[in-house]
Amino acid sequence: MIIRCTMKLMKEMGLNPKSPTVDTGTSTILGDWHANLFYLDRKKNVIFCNDKALYTVIAFQVNREQIRGLGKLLRRELGKTLLEDGVDDALIQKLVEEVKDVSFSPTNNRKVIGTMVDHVKCMWSYIDNPETGWSEENLINTVKLLNRTPMLAPAYVYAVDLLGVLLGIKISTKKDWLGL
Repeated sequence: MIIRCTMKLMKEMGLNPKSPTVDTGTSTILGDWHANLFYLDRKKNVIFCNDKALYTVIAFQVNREQIRGLGKLLRRELGKTLLEDGVDDALIQKLVEEVKDVSFSPTNNRKVIGTMVDHVKCMWSYIDNPETGWSEENLINTVKLLNRTPMLAPAYVYAVDLLGVLLGIKISTKKDWLGL
């Protein structure tokens, strides 16, 4: 599996972006991911976006050591995000186990990068809102909201719906956890 990182993230990880990528050739259900480093409230955060479903996972307030273990970080945060979305525990375990033998490469898909940029902008607006702000519960709800926001590129569908199609399950798109 490949995690395609932005130059900023590769620099933080201490990787040379020009080094050749060694693809392990292992086929996974979700496929490859893109990742970017961004800052909220002067804290480092990493956003992961799945190439197939544009499903977003965010690791908040991480340090350099955690960033250098990017595969482990994705495993942990993917499991937490899928659990919050109500995915079955056995399926979560299977998907998390697929995130191994990770290699890193520079980004190659502008659509995925654009999605990550849009999601970071949404994070900023949510954090700046006086009614929400920076709390763990609000950040979890924000990630849920990002995955339930219609996307223009794949014909106004939700990332959770695309993920559900990949996994052969139905994931709720209700926003009752936000009080909507």
